[in-house]
Amino acid sequence: MANPIVEFLNTQIGSTIENTPSEVSNWLKGKLISAELGKIAVSFKVRKEMMNPAGVLHGGMASLIADDMMGLCLFTLNKEHFYTSVNLTIDFLKPAFLDDEIVAETEVIKDGRKITHCVCKLKRDDVVIAYSTSNLMATSKANSFSQ
Repeated sequence: MANPIVEFLNTQIGSTIENTPSEVSNWLKGKLISAELGKIAVSFKVRKEMMNPAGVLHGGMASLIADDMMGLCLFTLNKEHFYTSVNLTIDFLKPAFLDDEIVAETEVIKDGRKITHCVCKLKRDDVVIAYSTSNLMATSKANSFSQ
């Protein structure tokens, strides 16, 4: 059976993510690299407003990117409801600097009945700079794109 969300996302490869229900995604201005069932990759340019006073990507921004991308990744499953994070963990391994391009590689690891587990690796030049995991659960809000 065809998945309309994955099919749509594949028409957007190379485009900036905008005009989505997520204002955060719109603000982040990620560029879609790939999308398939339970997996996505999106690149981001580190902008001045994403930096901490030490001149590196703010940990909160890295967490925001990971959390938002895990939500988008789960969206590829074309579930009946929107999902929200129950928890989010992140390990900051290396810095990213102004104008760096970072890539969020995100994957659904386990799609359970009530909880779905995702991981997100943030990479700079193919080096993992942050590793994040999250468990997400269905909300009462219906997904208008689901079949």
